[in-house]
Amino acid sequence: MHLAPTVSQAARSARKCCQSRWTGLQHGPQRPRPTDALGPPLPRVRAHRRPCLPRTGRPRYKQPVTLERIWTRTDLPPQLRLALDEAIAKQARGPAALRITDVAGYSDWALLLSARSDRQVRAIAEAVEQALSAQGRKPIGSDGKSDYHWVLLDYDDFIVHVFYHPVRTYYDLESMWHDAPRADLELAADVADVSELSGLIPPEPMPEFRGSAEFGGFADEFEDMADIEPQRLAEAEAAAWGTLIAPGSTEPGSTEPGSTEPTATEPPATESDDELFGE
Repeated sequence: MHLAPTVSQAARSARKCCQSRWTGLQHGPQRPRPTDALGPPLPRVRAHRRPCLPRTGRPRYKQPVTLERIWTRTDLPPQLRLALDEAIAKQARGPAALRITDVAGYSDWALLLSARSDRQVRAIAEAVEQALSAQGRKPIGSDGKSDYHWVLLDYDDFIVHVFYHPVRTYYDLESMWHDAPRADLELAADVADVSELSGLIPPEPMPEFRGSAEFGGFADEFEDMADIEPQRLAEAEAAAWGTLIAPGSTEPGSTEPGSTEPTATEPPATESDDELFGE
C-alpha cells in the first residue's frame, strides 16, 4: 500500500529542489549525462556563506569620533592679531598663540613672545598697548613693568606675555600648557627662529612668576610653586644657566672660569637698536 507524502516531506523536497537550482548542489546519486553533447560534467559547486559586511551609511560607534580642530591665524581675535603684528614689527621672535580655554579657564588665548633685551621687551609691550588703546581696548591688568624681563598684559579674552628670552626658557609656559592647541601663525622662518637668542644671559635674580589670581588666574593654580624647596629652585636655576652658557665661555657677561657669579651685563646698544626701540 503506497502512502501519499506528508506536508513536511513535500516541503523538504521543494527546499532541496530550490537549493539545487540556485547553488548547484545535487542531492542523491548523479545521473549520467551524455558527454558528446554537453561536454564533460561540471564540478559540483559547494555553497558558501554570505560574508558579514559592515553596514554602510551608519556610524560604527554610538558616538561619532571628532577630529581635533586645527587652529590658524584667522581664528585669532582681530585685536590679538593686531597685537601679534605690532610685536613682529618690533622684531619679536618665536611668537606662539595657545588656545588655553580648556586648560586654564580664565582666558581663551595666550600669546607668547621673545625679546633679546629688557629694552626690547619694553618696546614690544608699549607698542601692543598703544595699538590696542587706539581701538579703545585697555588691559584689565598688567605686571612686570618694573624690570621688563617678563611683561604680562591681560586683555580678558587673551593674554600677552612678552619675555626676555632666557626668562621664557626658564619658566617654559609651553610645557605647562602642553595640552593647549597651538595656532598655526604662518610665520616667516626668521621670525619663528629663536636660535640667535639661545646665548643670552639670564637675569639675576629671575623675575617672579606672573599670572597669579589678581590677573585672572585661579587662587590654587600656582600653589605648587610655593611648595618647591629653595634648594631645588637653586638647582633648577643653575641648570638653566648651564643650558644657556657653554662651560668655559669668555663672552662678555658670561661666567668667568673660577667664578661663581655671572656678570649680567647687557649687550651694547647699537644705533639700529636705538632707532628700533624709539630711544
